[in-house]
Amino acid sequence: MLAAQSGSTTFSTLENALVVRQSARPQCASGIAAVWADFDVAVPDGRLLTMYVIYMGRDQFIPPVGSVCRIIVEPARIEGLSSAGGLDGRHLQNRVDSVACDTGAWSDAASTRN
Repeated sequence: MLAAQSGSTTFSTLENALVVRQSARPQCASGIAAVWADFDVAVPDGRLLTMYVIYMGRDQFIPPVGSVCRIIVEPARIEGLSSAGGLDGRHLQNRVDSVACDTGAWSDAASTRN
């Protein structure tokens, strides 16, 4: 895992992360409340990590099980709804900034452009 810092935010890059679980797609997109899709990845050092990606709509790429990905994440206190229930911001979670897989790609920057 590589780490880089941008301002006061620390991003980490996970290489060759294998997606082993994907949550069901949320029934609604983020609006007043943040809605998070989540998926688990196995990384080469043996850890199993849960990733959270802000859900913007049904056409958004979320890596399917079996995808091999390069994921840029930041530890963040996220709030909102996920497949596991409410996230209250009390614990650091792996917030996905971008994901590029052998099955597709998504970037938070692309979803928030005006």
